[in-house]
Amino acid sequence: MAAPECALLYAEPRINLNFMVLGIDIGGTAIKAGLVNANGNIAAKLQIEVTELRIGNFITNFTNWLKPVINENGITAVGVGVPGLVSANSDFISVAPNIPEIEGGNFIKALQKSFPWVTFRFANDANAAACGTYLFCNEKKLQTFGYITLGTGIGSAVILNGKLYTGQNGNGPELGMLQVFGDKIVEDVCARDGILRIASEIYGQKSNESTLGGLSTFDIYNAAQTGDSRAIEVFNQAGILLGESLCLFIQLFDISTIYIGGGIAPAYEFMEKSVNEVIHARLSAYYFDNLSIKPTSLGNDAGILGAAALIDTI
Repeated sequence: MAAPECALLYAEPRINLNFMVLGIDIGGTAIKAGLVNANGNIAAKLQIEVTELRIGNFITNFTNWLKPVINENGITAVGVGVPGLVSANSDFISVAPNIPEIEGGNFIKALQKSFPWVTFRFANDANAAACGTYLFCNEKKLQTFGYITLGTGIGSAVILNGKLYTGQNGNGPELGMLQVFGDKIVEDVCARDGILRIASEIYGQKSNESTLGGLSTFDIYNAAQTGDSRAIEVFNQAGILLGESLCLFIQLFDISTIYIGGGIAPAYEFMEKSVNEVIHARLSAYYFDNLSIKPTSLGNDAGILGAAALIDTI
């Protein structure tokens, strides 16, 4: 028999959705939601910008945004992926750097009070997305893989031998929070703001927290698609930093398959070359012989599907 404490480290991804559930993916800039069935089909989606919810009381606005979709569709179960640290019993959000309004217990309590007939499950967004990939990915199901979210921040998760690695308190690996670049954490240099800082040097413009002279990471990605050399170089340099970070992730968990999700994931095609160069330079052949790093096949729906998967996962 396994030692009792081992039960705290893993949660088996499974799903039994005999009804439509609501999956909510909370991001640093936008919140997406979708009605999901047991086959991973999304019947309807909605989205709202975080800035809209900040006009007035964030929690009240969020609750009012949900009321129509919950009431009109008879929803009784909601999974929520959160960009931060969530308690193991899903009742307290310890850290949410990009959306501090949801930190603590008031956000969760307000939802439970507004919708007392609904079962809510909360989890770190990367953990949720990894569960969604495990359950709904169209590719051959792998029993062990890593998952990285690239967006406003960076999240990470691991499915190990068919089970979600959650750590002792429910949040598992936090690659984005590792301080490996001097006084900078991984998220500072590889996520949105880090990419914009790189762009500010290459473009010779000042950047603020979310834009570069009015340009966003999405705009830079679009420019890269047209062959703009400066935009391509932005992602090339970001890929070097991401590659250094992934070396740690690969060595720590001894995994050969990593899925990339999140809002900036489409730009990975422009990071891939430099990521692979760093990995091949830093790691032995043991690690990269069968290595596969690629965007998840669930695309932009990974967060919603992962949140829906929480209903029977947590």
